[in-house]
Amino acid sequence: MGEYVDTKLINCNRLASVEARTGNDSNPAVFTNPLNETVRLNVGDKVSIERSFINEIGAGNPQTIEFKGVSKGTNIVPPHTDISYDNKYYKKLTVYSPEYRLGYYRSIKTTLKTDETLELRDNLAPLIFGYYITSNEYPNYIQQPRRFAQTNDARGSTPVGYTHYSAVDSVSEGLAHFTQNPSIPCLADWVLSEGVARGEYKQKVDNTRFTLFIKDKICYVKGVENDAEQFPKQFRNGIFAEANYIRIRERKDIEVKKGFNTPSAVATQITKQLTETRNEDIFEILDGKGFRRPITKTIETTTYKPINAQNMWHYNTANFAAYSATALPTVDPSQAAIDYLATFGYIGVKRPEIFEKGREMAALETAILRDAGGTVVMDKLNPHEGFQLVGEYVDSTSVNTSHKFTTNIEYTEANCKLIREFFDTQA
Repeated sequence: MGEYVDTKLINCNRLASVEARTGNDSNPAVFTNPLNETVRLNVGDKVSIERSFINEIGAGNPQTIEFKGVSKGTNIVPPHTDISYDNKYYKKLTVYSPEYRLGYYRSIKTTLKTDETLELRDNLAPLIFGYYITSNEYPNYIQQPRRFAQTNDARGSTPVGYTHYSAVDSVSEGLAHFTQNPSIPCLADWVLSEGVARGEYKQKVDNTRFTLFIKDKICYVKGVENDAEQFPKQFRNGIFAEANYIRIRERKDIEVKKGFNTPSAVATQITKQLTETRNEDIFEILDGKGFRRPITKTIETTTYKPINAQNMWHYNTANFAAYSATALPTVDPSQAAIDYLATFGYIGVKRPEIFEKGREMAALETAILRDAGGTVVMDKLNPHEGFQLVGEYVDSTSVNTSHKFTTNIEYTEANCKLIREFFDTQA
């Protein structure tokens, strides 16, 4: 009579283990698979492993990529912005208050980081990215320069009988003085307005990208940090010239898991980090009877976020009048003037390289020029005013003529380099 053999195969799989179901990954090599029946072992019974398989990302794939994650020193991180949303305020009221705002912050402070470092590892890389908005027919923006949006803009009223969409634009309707020289318009950016009366040039709307910049100091509420510091110091029309605008460059450290990875697994990990959703918030107010009313919902991802834009509530004729009446420099601006100026916190620039290098060149230190008798013929200028040519240059001939120009900056290698870099951006 032959020997009776009873063989029982048991599948021990980590994906079905207790540790995998509970998220215990402290030691992936140790796991437990409970059985739904009792197995009795008698004397003489044998327990053996028939086969074992390793199911890991990249196993058996000739295109496997291994990341060791070992530090090899430090790496310099490219320049990027650090944006801080400060002075939070959460108290809801039954009436409008400038302190209770979408996002709950009352001021923004931005600094440019240029000296940060990061561990140099094969599975970690700092990604620097910026934002842009396109000029199209469905704008969430207002083209600048402009004094105010339009005249039918009283708070709390519904515009009736307005004609600003069909009438010719003018200074009284918000158009800025001397927006464009009609004798030599830049046709790459400006086009003569349509209609019967073609009197002014308007910026083209051709889906061009405008890179986003942010002001270093923005305040939305009187009495809060930087409420007066954000104002121009010398000229009311120095809103752009006297302010420090920084190109928005955010930093995101992209990291993939150590060990073996396939190209698709690497791509999935990076995509997940770039599309991660965060900061979902439903903004609520109180109605006249004190009941909560949801107004809107904000949401952002790593590379997509809400940006403050100019609006009819703040960028109107009344606030423009309050700003125009502000004596500069100011230490005690009105809330209406703050409402107006704070709308310029974010701007879009069509040619950011020219914008940045032009502002760097304009900040060159100027000299005080005197004539032979010691009389000052050109005084020192403020940093935002740039430098100037000394004297007049008039050439009535129709042939090419060489000229020598005199400026009020020192002729140094550093100054010449900045001027050359500015010209290079236009090449």
